[in-house]
Amino acid sequence: MYINFIKHFRPFIILLMLLVLWIWASSFFSLPKEASPWINVPFFTITTVYPWADPETITTQIIEKFENEFQSIAWVSSLESISAYNVWVVSVEFERTKNSTEAYSELQSAIDKVKWDFSPSVKMPVLKKTDTTDSPILTFSVWGQYLPWALYNKVSFLENELLKIKWVSDVIIIWEITNEIKIKFDYEKLLLLKINYSQAINTISTYIDKFPAWKKDINESLYTLSLRTYPKDLEKTRDFLKDIALINIDWKSLNLSEVAQIIIEPTYAKKNSYIDDKIDSYNTVTYQIKKVPWSDILQIIDEIHEVLEKQNDYFTQSNLKIFEVDSQKESIDSTYKTFVWNFWQTSLIIFIIIFLSIWFKESIAISIVFPLVYFASFIYLTFIWYTFNNIVSFSLVLTLWIMVDNLVIISEWFEEWLNKWYDKYKAINYSVSTYWKALLSWNFTTISMFIPIWFMLSGKIGDFMKYMPTTVDSVLIFSMIASLLFLPIIFSLMNFKPREAKEKHFLFDKLKGFFTFTIKHFKLTLLFFLFLTVFTWFLTKIFIKVDFLPPVDTNNIYINLQFDKNTSLEENKQISAKITKDINNYFSKKPWVLDFTSLNIWDYKTTDPLLWVVYRNSFAPEVSYLNLRLNNTKQRPKWNISYNLAWDLKEYLSKKDFWAKLISMESFIQKSWPSKWKDINFLIEWNNLEDLWKFYTQILWEIQKIPWTYDWASSLEYTNWKLEIIWDVNKLKQFNISSQEVDLLLTSLQFTDNYEPNGIIIEKLDDFGWDLLDVKWYIVFDDKSKEALLNTRIPWRDIYLSDIIKETKILPEVKSISHNEWKMIINIWAYKTKEASLWAITPKIDEILINNIKDYPQINYSYSWDVQDMQKSMTDLIKAFWLGILFMFWVLVLHFSSFKQALLILSVIPLLFVWAFLFLVIFGLPFSFPAQLWMFGLMWVWVNTAILLIERYNEIRNQNLDRIELLLDVVRSRLKPVLLTTTTTILGLVTLAITDEMWWSLAMAFMWGLIIWTLVILLYIPAVLSWGLYRKR
Repeated sequence: MYINFIKHFRPFIILLMLLVLWIWASSFFSLPKEASPWINVPFFTITTVYPWADPETITTQIIEKFENEFQSIAWVSSLESISAYNVWVVSVEFERTKNSTEAYSELQSAIDKVKWDFSPSVKMPVLKKTDTTDSPILTFSVWGQYLPWALYNKVSFLENELLKIKWVSDVIIIWEITNEIKIKFDYEKLLLLKINYSQAINTISTYIDKFPAWKKDINESLYTLSLRTYPKDLEKTRDFLKDIALINIDWKSLNLSEVAQIIIEPTYAKKNSYIDDKIDSYNTVTYQIKKVPWSDILQIIDEIHEVLEKQNDYFTQSNLKIFEVDSQKESIDSTYKTFVWNFWQTSLIIFIIIFLSIWFKESIAISIVFPLVYFASFIYLTFIWYTFNNIVSFSLVLTLWIMVDNLVIISEWFEEWLNKWYDKYKAINYSVSTYWKALLSWNFTTISMFIPIWFMLSGKIGDFMKYMPTTVDSVLIFSMIASLLFLPIIFSLMNFKPREAKEKHFLFDKLKGFFTFTIKHFKLTLLFFLFLTVFTWFLTKIFIKVDFLPPVDTNNIYINLQFDKNTSLEENKQISAKITKDINNYFSKKPWVLDFTSLNIWDYKTTDPLLWVVYRNSFAPEVSYLNLRLNNTKQRPKWNISYNLAWDLKEYLSKKDFWAKLISMESFIQKSWPSKWKDINFLIEWNNLEDLWKFYTQILWEIQKIPWTYDWASSLEYTNWKLEIIWDVNKLKQFNISSQEVDLLLTSLQFTDNYEPNGIIIEKLDDFGWDLLDVKWYIVFDDKSKEALLNTRIPWRDIYLSDIIKETKILPEVKSISHNEWKMIINIWAYKTKEASLWAITPKIDEILINNIKDYPQINYSYSWDVQDMQKSMTDLIKAFWLGILFMFWVLVLHFSSFKQALLILSVIPLLFVWAFLFLVIFGLPFSFPAQLWMFGLMWVWVNTAILLIERYNEIRNQNLDRIELLLDVVRSRLKPVLLTTTTTILGLVTLAITDEMWWSLAMAFMWGLIIWTLVILLYIPAVLSWGLYRKR
C-alpha cells in the first residue's frame, strides 16, 4: 500500500519539494533578522515636560493626578515612573493579552482627562509605544577639522534625511547646535519706562504658543513630536518680535525693541562628543537612530547607509569622515553568517560521513532531503511572523542531530534490505514499515518535551525563549515528513545496481569483548553507574554554580563616569580626556584590540528606557561616558574577550590619580538577553522618601561587603545645592511686587561661570524637554554669587533683592524621584564579577534586607523585573521539565504498551544529569539557562537512542537467543547509527563552538554529552536488560 502511494503520488510530491525550495528562497531572505528575539509586549512611555518644576512638584501636581486615572485601566502589569527636573516619564506595561491599539486608546483617554487639571506651564504629555529596551539601532559620528558650530552646520541636513526613512522613529543628535533668538532686556530702560518684567515675558509667551508643531506619523501611530517654533526663517521672527507691543504700568504702549535687544546667535550644545583614534582627539557630531517596534533592523540600517553613501562626494569635498560607533547589524550578521556557514558545513559533513559509512547515492539522497527540512521550517517561521535571531539559529543547530538520525535510520535499513533483495521498492517499503512507529515515537517524545517550554515560561524571558520550542518542534515535524516521504521518493528516482555490502560491524567486532563483559557482569556495570551518580551529586552540591546567561563578547565596551557635583564642564572634559589617554596606554600593548574611542560629555549610557529619557532631556555636567569601539571579534584573539577586557580595564584605571573628582566608574558591555541595566537590581519602596534614604544608608555598608559585587549605587541622588529664598511678604506688599515677578527675574540673571540662566527659549520648544530650566541643575552658590544675588536691582522698582528677602538657605535637592506602582522607591544597583552567580548573591541581599527591615517595618523590597524574570524562568523551566517527562512517559507507554520499558527508558535521564553536572564542575561552568536547554537537548538524544535499543530488543527477544548474544545483537544494531549521528552532530557543532560567543559553552557541553552518550547508552540499557533477563530465567 505504501509503495503504491509512492508510485502514484511521486510527481505531486516532487512538485511539492520544488515548491518548498521556491517558497524558501523568498521567505528566507524576507524573514526579518534580529540579534535577539523581539519581545512583543504592549509597552508605552508617557513623557511630560513641566518647565521650572522640581521632582517634588511634579510628584504632587502630575503623578498623583495620573495615579487616580490610571487605576481604572485594566490589565496593567507594570507601572514605573521617574520625575526629574522639568520632566516626568512613566512606562506602562500591559499583560500580553491586551490589544496594543486598545491600550494606546485607553492611555490617551486617561491623559486627555487629567491634562486640564495641570498647570498652564505643563506641556502636552507625549504617549509613545516602544520596546522594553528602547535603544538606538545605529550610532555614528561625523568628524571634520572644523570648529563645533561649523561642523554641525555642515552636517545638520542629515537629521531631516534620516527622518525621511519610514521606520526611523527618532534621531538624537549629540553636539547639536541651533540658532536661537535671544531677548536681552535693558534693566535701566525697564526701570525708566516702568515695564513689569513678568508681564513682558507673558506677552512674548502668548505669541510663541500660537505657532504650530512639527510631528512625524508612522502608520497612524505618533512616535515623535516636537514643537519647533520658527524652524527656518529666524530673521522674520526676529523682526516680528521687535514689533510686539508691551504695556507699562501706566498703560502706555511701546514696542519690545525699545526695551530689549533681539538678536540671533548660535546656542552651543551642552552634550559634546569626540572621537579619539589613539593619535588625536577630534570634535564630532554624533547621531543616534532609533526604530519603530517590529520593523526590520537590517533594512533600516541599509537605508541609513544608502543615505550616507549618497553624500560621499560631499563628505570627501568637505574633508568629513564617518565613524560607525555602535550598530546592532554586527550581532545580527554574526548570528546569520554563523548559521549559514554551519548549514553548508553540516551539509558537506553529512554527505562525506554518509558516503564513507553507507553508499554514494544514499549520501546524495540525504544531502538533498536534509536542507528541505530547514527550508520548510523557514517557510513556517515566516508564516507565523517570527524573526531570525540567535535563539532560532541555535534551535536549528540543536535539532540537527535528530534530523540526521531520522534520515540515517531509514537510509541504513534501506541499504540493508537493498543488498538482500536488490529491489529498491521492497527495500523502501521494509525500511519504512519497520521503523515508522519508532521514528514517530522518538520524535514525539522530543516534541512533547519542548511543548511545556512554550507555554510555561512566563515574563519577558518567556517571550524571549518561546522561539526555541516553536522552532524545534516545527523542524522535527518537517523532519518526520522528509524521512517518511521525501527521502523514499528520492530513493525511488535512483537506479541501484547489485553491490557488495560494506563491512558493517568492524568497530563492533573490535569492541565485542568489552560489551560482552559489561553485559555479563551487569551488576558491576550498574554499581559503577550508581556510584558515579552519588559521587557527582555530592560534588555538585559543593562546586556547582547557578547563573542565568553567560556574558557575550561584543565589539563595544561602555564606561560611565560620574563626577563630583561641583565639577564644571571644563573639568569634566579634562578628566574624561585623561581617562581616554590612559585607556590608549592600556591598549598600547594590545594594538589589535582597540579601534577608536567615542567620548560623550554630559551624557550617560543606560539601557533602562526611563533613565534614558531622563538623561537625554536633562543636562548633568557631572556625567559622561566612553564607548570603546573594539576591532571585530574575528580579528581579536579569543582571550581578548570584551567582558574580560572591561573588568581588567576597570582594575587598571582604578589605580590612576583622577579619583578625587571621579566618584564612580562603571565598565560594562551590552547584555544579550532582555534585561534592565546592571547585573543586580532591586528596589525598596515606601511613601516617605526620608525613611527610604535612611534605610538605604543603613544597609549600604553591608551590601558593599557582599563578595563578587562592585559599583553599588542608587537612583536617589542629590544635585548641587539649591538656594531657597524666603520673601518678606510685608516688603512685597509695600513695593507692590508679586513673587512671580521676582522669580522670573532670577531665571534671567547670571551670577557665576557655572550658572546658566534659564531664560525663555524662543526658537525651539521640544516636548521631550529641551526648553528646560537649568538653574536647579548645576548652579553653585558661594559667597561671591550670593552677594551678587542680593545686590541685584529690580528694574521696574528702584530697589534691590536684599530689600525684599527675609532669609536665604542653601539646601541639597533631590535630582529625581522614582515610583513603582505609584509608590516612592529607591532603585539599588550593582555589578557582579563573571565568576559569581546571581543566585549566590541574592540570598545575601535578602538576609541583609530582612535583618534591617525590622527597624523600618513599613518598607518593602523587591527585585527588578529582569531578576524576577530570571528567577521565575529557572523555576518555570524545572516545572516544564517535569511536565515534559510526564508527556514523554505517556508517549512511551502508548508506543511500547509497557510501563516497565517506559520507565527503563526514562531512567537514563538521571544519568544525563550526572554527566552534565560532572562536565560543569570539571570546566568551571555555571548551571545556567543554556545549560538547562542543553540538558533538554541531550535528554531527547539519550531517550531516543534508548527507544531504538528497546525497539530492537522487542523485535528479536522471542528468537530463543542466549542472553549475551541477544543483547550483543541489540548493541550491534544501534552502534553504527549512534556513531554516524554523533560524528555528524559534533562536527556540525564545531562552527557554533568556535564562532558564536553566546552559545559556545552550550555547544561544547552538547558535544561532551554526545561523546558520553555513545558509551553510556550502549552500556547502561543492555546492563539493565541483562539484569531483567537474568532474573526472569
